[in-house]
Amino acid sequence: MIIDCHAHLVPPTLLDAIRAAKANFPSVKLIEEGGSLGFAFAGSKPTRPVSKPLSDIAARLQWLDTNKIERQVVGGWLDMFAYEVPAEEGAKWSRLINTHLAQTAKSEPRFVPLATVPLQDGARAAEVLREAHTAGFKGAIDIKKETPKATPKADTAKGEPAKAFAASAGAHDSSHSPHSLHAEKKY
Repeated sequence: MIIDCHAHLVPPTLLDAIRAAKANFPSVKLIEEGGSLGFAFAGSKPTRPVSKPLSDIAARLQWLDTNKIERQVVGGWLDMFAYEVPAEEGAKWSRLINTHLAQTAKSEPRFVPLATVPLQDGARAAEVLREAHTAGFKGAIDIKKETPKATPKADTAKGEPAKAFAASAGAHDSSHSPHSLHAEKKY
């Protein structure tokens, strides 16, 4: 079995849900651009808008078929993890992302989702990780960069069999795939 073990996904339903729930996220500014969204978290510099390949499920499945890839491990898009917002808002934001990743993976079982957790607060991160594990996530993804107050308390997630995957912000080489593919493995 060939597995793409590094890809990012922003389900189209997530973008719609973010637009509908914007009042629940006062620290998140939505920036409409070209039919997509960019974000500014807690007054920080705006992100790039979500690119079409991150949300185009049909094109992604075609790409997987063309490359004879049977599964794709997908995490959220690094630019939208919102580590800058207050902790409780960050937990709600992570849960929203995780809900839509799980729904997408349920409707397309070739996707193996990785959760996001609010790293700005260790106890909340552990709580969201437990919820994600219960919902069927096999692990979580985070960004390897300096984040304020990012000191997850490992003891609060003790006993969780989930794995953590780290991605370096800005290190992706888009020449591999439109979904940040870096490696494929045969199992």
